[in-house]
Parts: sequence; structure tokens; C-alpha cells
Amino acid sequence: MKGSINVDHTEVQNHVEELKKYKTLYIYCRKGRRAQFAYGVLENLGFNNLVCFAAGGTEEWIDEGYPLIS
Repeated sequence: MKGSINVDHTEVQNHVEELKKYKTLYIYCRKGRRAQFAYGVLENLGFNNLVCFAAGGTEEWIDEGYPLIS
């Protein structure tokens, strides 16, 4: 999505202040496991504006009609 950022699942805890400015955080990865990890970290940090595509990963993201920018 335009204006989105890509944060590695191992780095989300280092981007907390930056992520607070987003109304909704959409979390996905290719297969879903890393998205689940990032979701757990953010949830533990108090974020409650999370949408996680863990079960279907990128394919689910596309199936839901969300855009991809490469």
C-alpha cells in the first residue's frame, strides 16, 4: 500500500514509536509464521489495531483485494 512500510518481524519492537502513527497495522508475510510472530510482539506491546493475515499469508492478502507494490 502506498505510504506503508516494511518492517522485518525481528525488528518490530524497534519501530514502536513509528508504528503508533498508523490507524491500522496490517501484518502479513509469505506463509504466515513471521506475521504471527510480529502480531504477538505488537500485541504484547499494547497494540490493539492489528489485522493479521497469518493463515494464508500473501495469498490471503491478495485474495482479500489488498494491493501490492513491488
